[in-house]
Amino acid sequence: MLFDLVYLHCGRGAVFIKDNPDFVVRNEGGTIAVGAEWPFARLNFRNPNLRKYLLENMKTFIKEYDADGFRCDVGDMVPLDFWKESFQALRKIKSDLITLDEGDNPEAVKGIFDLMYSYGWNAKLTAAFSGKLSARVFREYCIEEEKGKYGDNTQKLIRTIDTHDSASNVGLDRYDITMTTRGVEAALVITSTYEGVPFMWNGYEICDNAENCMFSNRNYGRRSEINWSRGFTDDGVRRMEFVKKMHDIVHTCEAVSSGTLEWVDNDAPDEVISYLRIHNDTKVLVAVNSKNKRVKANLRINPKKIYLESGVSLSDAGVSMEPYSYMIAEVIL
Repeated sequence: MLFDLVYLHCGRGAVFIKDNPDFVVRNEGGTIAVGAEWPFARLNFRNPNLRKYLLENMKTFIKEYDADGFRCDVGDMVPLDFWKESFQALRKIKSDLITLDEGDNPEAVKGIFDLMYSYGWNAKLTAAFSGKLSARVFREYCIEEEKGKYGDNTQKLIRTIDTHDSASNVGLDRYDITMTTRGVEAALVITSTYEGVPFMWNGYEICDNAENCMFSNRNYGRRSEINWSRGFTDDGVRRMEFVKKMHDIVHTCEAVSSGTLEWVDNDAPDEVISYLRIHNDTKVLVAVNSKNKRVKANLRINPKKIYLESGVSLSDAGVSMEPYSYMIAEVIL
């Protein structure tokens, strides 16, 4: 279990400000400075006593509550030297500490954080499956921009189609509506098999399509609950079985979980995403139709073992793929 650390800011009425007024940044007149984006008091990381206070806070979570690690809210906006020094001290207590930065600064995964969000990647992926972007652009982003930005650290990136932020921002236009439930499953094949760490936002296991706003409370007037009734629909039952199968593949197939990635060309590059995950002599092909239309592709598949398939027909001429179809198969090349 990862504990959520919100160390960039705090409420202007936080209890420790009274006894430690220099724990927060102040304006010239002595009033509490607040952030331009979020109207909260900013913590003063120039103060060594604040750093010690926060470190002891983290130690308490580990010693008293056995936390496995920390998800660090907007971690990029907190000085990286604070995280580096703190994590080094914490690993003397818990050597297998897990640290996740809610940010995308490539410097943060160079010996500081174990994991990081991949905002550009999931934005391109969801745009491709929503029909706003071609699969070709998604592939180009993966090869050129992301690899250029993160290099060999791409395996440390979280792969998801949704987070608390994006789910809140879309309101009622959840992906299970705009991408259809089949489209979401096809996209989840990519998030589960691409290099990096698969991540699924709560509710996707049952096709939740209700408003999910993190700012909801009894006064704010927005919905925050998962629509669990979706789990009893045909779509919800199918999704749960799909998630179980994907979970099993990720945890039993080393090629998918830790193999190298090699893109595979096809003659429908605007629709079909195809790549290999390779571990030793095992080659697993992932082929996904990212569009809500039938596609034919000259993609030679000689399956040795099919892990998961939906809507894909094989022939000597290539493959015929139904809307949002997919296949994960160990192949002979």
